[in-house]
Amino acid sequence: GPPLEDGFYYDMHMGPSKTVAEDDYRDLEDRVSAIAKSKRTFQRLELSKEDASEMFSHNPFKMELIAKMEPGTTITAYRDGPFIDLCRGPHVPNSAIIKAMAVTKSSSAYWLSKA
Repeated sequence: GPPLEDGFYYDMHMGPSKTVAEDDYRDLEDRVSAIAKSKRTFQRLELSKEDASEMFSHNPFKMELIAKMEPGTTITAYRDGPFIDLCRGPHVPNSAIIKAMAVTKSSSAYWLSKA
């Protein structure tokens, strides 16, 4: 998600039987630290609605967001190696700029507030 006053958030679907608990925080922080130290670069992609639909055709959540966008809209995504995600950006040029990250909380929600 977009940057917030105290950090950022990231939405993810893990299935009905998995959640992120406090016991997972340290592992997540260690993974982010390893990625940051690897100096991975972020590539901005500008996509048409058609290209974005093709790129994210496997993801019903992204497809729903793309479908709601106006025709002719330029959609931005960022690539980090094999990982590509929709994002308005901007991003730091490379992950080595990130010096610290802490997971402070997690929560569960219904997709687009639908129960």
